[in-house]
Amino acid sequence: SEMLADYPIDDFALDSGASIASATSGGAILMRLNPGAEPTEHLLGEILAQADAFNALRPVFVLSGSTHENELLHRVLARFPNAPVLTGGREAEWALLARQVYVDPDKLPLAIVADRKLHAIYAASGYNVGLASMLVKIAKNA
Repeated sequence: SEMLADYPIDDFALDSGASIASATSGGAILMRLNPGAEPTEHLLGEILAQADAFNALRPVFVLSGSTHENELLHRVLARFPNAPVLTGGREAEWALLARQVYVDPDKLPLAIVADRKLHAIYAASGYNVGLASMLVKIAKNA
C-alpha cells in the first residue's frame, strides 16, 4: 500500500483505433515494450515465468520497435492469446505519459498499473529484478 500512487493520465491515440483510455478501461497492466532489446527481454522472461498470475489480470502489451523475429515475445503472446497487443503513439506522447507517472521517459520497458480508465496507481520504467512480481502484487491489490 505504501507504493500505491494516484496518477491521472492523459489519453492519446494508438494504432487501430485504440487509445490509452481504451487500453486502461476497467483496469490493466499496461506495458510498453521494445522486444529484442534489454531490459525488455528480462521483463518478458519474468512474465512468462509467472504466466498464471498474469493471466488472472489484464495485461496489455504495447509494442515499440521490430517484433518480427523475437521468439520470446512470440512465446509470451501465445501464452496470453486474449491480451490486447497494441502499437503506436508518438514518442512525445509516451514521454509525457511517463512524466505524468513520475518515471524516466527514456527507459523502456514502461509498466503502468491502472486501476481504472486513465488512472494509474503504480509505474516503473527500465528494469528492476522482480518487476513482474511487483506488477502482479499491485494489480491484485488495486
